Amino acid sequence: MEELQEYIYSYLRHSRYFEHISDEMLNKVLVLAKFRKYVDGEVVMQQGEENHEVFFIMKGAVSVKVDGRFIYNLSRKGDIFGEMSVITGQASSATIESHRSLEVITISASLLRDIHHDASHELHHIFYRWFSRILADKLQRTSQKAKLYEDINKQLQEDLEAARLVQQEVFVSSLETIQTFPLLLKCEYADTLGGDLYGVFDLGKNRYGVLLGDVSGHGTAASLLAVTSFNFFQHFSRGLTSSEQVMTTINRLMLDSMPEGRFVTVFYAIYDAATQELTYSNGGHHPAILIRENRVSQLPPSYGMPLGAFENHIAQFTEKQFQFQAGDRMLLFTDCAFESIPKGTSGTGFEQLLQFIEAHTDLEASALLEEIYEYGKSFTEGKYEDDFTLMIFEQT
Repeated sequence: MEELQEYIYSYLRHSRYFEHISDEMLNKVLVLAKFRKYVDGEVVMQQGEENHEVFFIMKGAVSVKVDGRFIYNLSRKGDIFGEMSVITGQASSATIESHRSLEVITISASLLRDIHHDASHELHHIFYRWFSRILADKLQRTSQKAKLYEDINKQLQEDLEAARLVQQEVFVSSLETIQTFPLLLKCEYADTLGGDLYGVFDLGKNRYGVLLGDVSGHGTAASLLAVTSFNFFQHFSRGLTSSEQVMTTINRLMLDSMPEGRFVTVFYAIYDAATQELTYSNGGHHPAILIRENRVSQLPPSYGMPLGAFENHIAQFTEKQFQFQAGDRMLLFTDCAFESIPKGTSGTGFEQLLQFIEAHTDLEASALLEEIYEYGKSFTEGKYEDDFTLMIFEQT
């Protein structure tokens, strides 16, 4: 027993929190201290439960978890835990588990509170300085972590911005100019990176591939899948004259690379500039919109399931043909353009968008593009919650 007391005394004497107090006062603190051991994995303190002690690590380590998630380890001799619940009087904000044969000394929380609130107690000034030192250390560590977080966040934002520029360049650089079928485009991501994909590919022999797709979800993961899907279309659509064949080929590739629960809705078409004919297939996307002589309609439906979700015998892609006339406009957009529009007496958000477009068919394509963008955004709090992409082609 005497050997244990000497062990605890030596620890306290060399602790940064007690190293400046006299031997007499240190011996009085020693009376309050208790020694305790924990086996690996043992719960020392449970989140949400009242804490009754302050713990000083003498040997071993503990892991700190919040809501079951690992936060950090404490492993230095002299590290303290449980002190904040003593200071605040609240339940423990974390679960503490022991590691590496944990040895601690503890001091009763209720006893510390009594001393802290009794200015006449002989140990009051010692524990007052102790609490002040702990709070100062906490503040310093919090400040250091905040600075580190700020530096990491700044680097992360710079990396995301660089990734955004790369993603944008990948898509924009693919936009081949079709003299007889010029394009106006507007794309805005809800986050720095997005899950919408688009392209116009030169397929040779005066034919062009027209692509618009929307990966489920948005953000970083969706952007990686969008670029992957885009690359499949850009490389594997060449040499194919059937949109159905393109969709079948790429769906097979996507099944091998698409994470479970993810998919891509796609409208893909092959435009023949010589004949002004469009051959197209739809993979779970809403229909393309046609404006002809100031009337709005949908291109005849082509059916198929989203890509990356089902085998081809289930997805069952089909293709249709459409003959353009001079002055026709084709609109392709992702569902963000209408999903913010609430269902009303005029129909669903999609139906109301078509009515809005019909009321503005007299506008030039560039003005119509902006009107559609602003119309959908007017139902939000000033910012779309999903990725917005709109393509307007005009037959000359």
